[in-house]
Amino acid sequence: MLKAAFIILWSMTLANTVLAKNVDELAKEFASPHSRLDRFPIQITNNYRVGPEENGSVLEMALRPHLSFDMGADWNLVSRTFLPVLYHEKAFPSSDYEFGLGDLVQTFLVTPAKPTSQWSWAAGAALEAPTATDTFLGAGKWAAGPAVSVAYEELQYTFGILAQYLWSFAGEEDRSDVSLASVQPFYNYRFGDGSAVNLMFESVYNGEEEEWTHPAVLSYSHIFSYSQTDAAELGAGFKYLVSGPEEASEWGFRVQFSFIF
Repeated sequence: MLKAAFIILWSMTLANTVLAKNVDELAKEFASPHSRLDRFPIQITNNYRVGPEENGSVLEMALRPHLSFDMGADWNLVSRTFLPVLYHEKAFPSSDYEFGLGDLVQTFLVTPAKPTSQWSWAAGAALEAPTATDTFLGAGKWAAGPAVSVAYEELQYTFGILAQYLWSFAGEEDRSDVSLASVQPFYNYRFGDGSAVNLMFESVYNGEEEEWTHPAVLSYSHIFSYSQTDAAELGAGFKYLVSGPEEASEWGFRVQFSFIF
């Protein structure tokens, strides 16, 4: 696994980055959670040391399209989708293996079309749908709540936060209610030629259990042009549990490929 990670990182540094000015602009837009840059990331995360005995693992392939729509001259609507495909191995005491879809989370954010400063913001709502194909892979509930994001951009770096809260309002009556906060502070530093290093906390608060989980993700990403009009992003990094319950994943490895259009 480590050898594969080094090969991926080495390949990214050698990627052909024609039109360097354009890829740098794309890297800046890519860093904002509510930018107008349309893209389709495919994110694969392998989580290790999962479960009460710390001998399980979870492989997650998440489809995360980010689309922007004009709402007149002053506003944009940003659609952010999260649909995971999951493979659990010994992650639960009562199940050895599980594979299938997880729950869909769809977020809609309204943001000013023309920010008046280096600060930008967006606000809207998130909806969770019980699309999981197995009991172990989802909550079995419909849930909804508010979502907000704030970002600050300079020439070489962007930082900000994306947050949302979901409360269940329907679904399987014999399943636990959903009361879940997601808080994602991030920092993106760009080196030029489309390259960047990213630090993000994917913190989650479970209101039913009254406990926080704080995984941190440190990654390197590179945006490259593969034609005069097309570009893509490739990234890789490590995930580490700063604090959280015993059954949470202790560490993991992540790769991401994004189509930019």
